[in-house]
Amino acid sequence: MIDPSPHSEQGESLAIAKSLGAYFKSNANNSIEFRDCPSKARWHLHSLVDDDVKTTSVGKPFPLHIS
Repeated sequence: MIDPSPHSEQGESLAIAKSLGAYFKSNANNSIEFRDCPSKARWHLHSLVDDDVKTTSVGKPFPLHIS
């Protein structure tokens, strides 16, 4: 049997997609740029971002229900 209800990761993805949609609709010039910067490149900002990501705690935007 396949459960058609969204699981936790789907709900999170939908929330992110909704936020991104609002961001792009708010201004035609809004964009997101992705860059690959492996740690072996030793770019000075990489360590700042790495430290920030490892110490930032992000709460779920909605209750998590797992069955």
